Amino acid sequence: MDIPETYDYLVRAHRDLWAMLERVRGEVLSRRLLNGERFHCVKDLVFHVASTEEFWIREEIQREQPVWQTVPACKRYPGRPC
Repeated sequence: MDIPETYDYLVRAHRDLWAMLERVRGEVLSRRLLNGERFHCVKDLVFHVASTEEFWIREEIQREQPVWQTVPACKRYPGRPC
């Protein structure tokens, strides 16, 4: 596995995703599209991916508290933004 190449790919993929999401209205991203207990809209899925990545980096690798425990604004979203 080529870690620098993989990291570069992930950086580009995130940049492209955020650029695309910025062009979409909030109500579209919040529209309920999926049935289920946790993930109902695009915002839920994006929030989950970002939260999972943050968990792996901060908690598993750096052994630090996760952002949702240390940043007051994040405490309002205990799992899903929609």
